[in-house]
Amino acid sequence: MNRISTKKWILMAVMLVIVIVATGLLQFGILGDTPRVDGAPAGSFVCLGVCAVSVTVCVLGGPFGALVGGLGSLLGVLVASIWVSGAAVYCLPYMILMAGVAFLIEALLRKDGSWVGLLKMSLYTSLILIVAIFLFDLVIMGDYDVAAKALPINLLQYVANAVIAIPVIKIIMSRQAKTEAGARF
Repeated sequence: MNRISTKKWILMAVMLVIVIVATGLLQFGILGDTPRVDGAPAGSFVCLGVCAVSVTVCVLGGPFGALVGGLGSLLGVLVASIWVSGAAVYCLPYMILMAGVAFLIEALLRKDGSWVGLLKMSLYTSLILIVAIFLFDLVIMGDYDVAAKALPINLLQYVANAVIAIPVIKIIMSRQAKTEAGARF
């Protein structure tokens, strides 16, 4: 049975903290004046969580990246709910979405690590997240107003996440390739 090394546990803990901070602390609430249909606060916020999960997958790989990304997203949304009223409603959906997207990121990174491949990865994951959050707000929460108002904001949020994540992932991938090449000799 394969055991996880101490170094891997430490790396997972560090990446977990990064995802929590990027999701829960480096955020700001939006739609604060837009209540849901039932009168509860919209709970919408903008963060760098997708960027952090993408980098986590690049560093840790698929299963560990999905575990850390999903758990970190859940905890990050809980932290965000301290400042953003109503944000806790996104805990479970965000955890499931980020863990699922992490596996897609892993598959796409393995397939094509070029600049174009990274751009495609960001485009696919952003589209999935935008549609999923829109459908969550519309179908599950039953709130067209919040879903419609958050749509353009989420689009800008995921573009910003991609602009930050793509160069960081490219740097990490090139360093990983140099390390692997050095280990062969």
